[in-house]
Amino acid sequence: MKITRVESIPLQVSFLPDVAPHMHRSTGNWSRSFIQRIETDGGLVGWGESNAGQSVAAAEQLVGSHPAAHLFDDSVGMGSQMACFDLVGQALGVPAYRLLGPKVRDWCPFSWWCIDMPAEDWVTQVQYAAEQGYRSVKLKARAWRDIIAQIAALDAAAPPGFTLEVDFNGQLIEPGRAIIVLRELEQFERLAMFESPIPQEDAEGYRRIRRHISRTMALHIGTPPVMTVIRDNLCDGFVMGGSLTQLLARAATAHTAGMPFWFQFAASGIGMAFTCHLIAALPGASWPSIALAGLRPEDYLRTPLTVQNGFVRVPEAPGLGVQIDEAAIRRDQIPADAPSLVDDYFAQRRVLRIRWADGTSWLFGDDREYRRMFDAGQLPIFERGVTLESIEDDGSAAFARLHARVAHGPTPE
Repeated sequence: MKITRVESIPLQVSFLPDVAPHMHRSTGNWSRSFIQRIETDGGLVGWGESNAGQSVAAAEQLVGSHPAAHLFDDSVGMGSQMACFDLVGQALGVPAYRLLGPKVRDWCPFSWWCIDMPAEDWVTQVQYAAEQGYRSVKLKARAWRDIIAQIAALDAAAPPGFTLEVDFNGQLIEPGRAIIVLRELEQFERLAMFESPIPQEDAEGYRRIRRHISRTMALHIGTPPVMTVIRDNLCDGFVMGGSLTQLLARAATAHTAGMPFWFQFAASGIGMAFTCHLIAALPGASWPSIALAGLRPEDYLRTPLTVQNGFVRVPEAPGLGVQIDEAAIRRDQIPADAPSLVDDYFAQRRVLRIRWADGTSWLFGDDREYRRMFDAGQLPIFERGVTLESIEDDGSAAFARLHARVAHGPTPE
């Protein structure tokens, strides 16, 4: 069996209507996906997915070779590796997890995921997620939202047994402020986990937080060095990432240390299927993983993967074990250099107003401006009553006057 053709298909990935405005504001390249399609001389077709396109050099490296040569070849990219697992599994008549090791579970835990939104939008998302079979959600906490009010609203509205995990991406900045906010959040029993409350480089800050906070803590693996994290008990488990061979090595280290982990992949149903095979073969992957297939109106599978009580059954058919809807992929294919939905969002004029409970407010012309100021500690972080308002260009003279005020950068109102 030899590879005869490699195709990297760029897609314009949309999101559900009530999610899209928030996602385009905050998620960088997540509105662009690349589907890898690889053919062999025997007529098999393998499929993979990544957030980066296939380079010409990598494609030339693949053509003429056996797919098995690239299962653990990180130089060809995760999407092509995934497609090679699909091909080799099909050729051998076995599901992809058999190429990774013995199966340790039939059912793979998955969690819903939400970018930062007003509390009422989070409530709507969680109720929808529960209807789709999810039992937990990972939430992006941001300094321009009142996280206490948000979690209080979810705590009251989520169905029984539904749990919450809050990811700060380091925005609490320093351990003193983090301890105050996290301890207030600990009053909510369904809040099960905190992720990366302060920058992960601050190992001493995490030692301090761990002395004061009892909830489960997760960190992205790699920073601080994994052995430092394990030795000093800086967290209870990991968000697993890296190239395929790197994440497999990290998964083995975490499992040996008795620390669970999850995978996080901004993917359609194709990437979600491969994530299932990883979870099925890796004992430590017991925390619910993240895939964004549910946030998108199209998952590019003929039969979607279904979530039941927070779990997805690992596909048992050969390869990835799913049937790809190529017609849907071709429908959404775009030129590689076409502007993304995120590009379109930032090309539009708007004014962002952040207001604190004491009446203080700032105006911004770009979402990236307030993110930079919060991350630099130049604005009050995670204050009660803080709100973000997006004022869209309605063509009026009033909007033009307001927009003129931020023409040269952020300004207090």
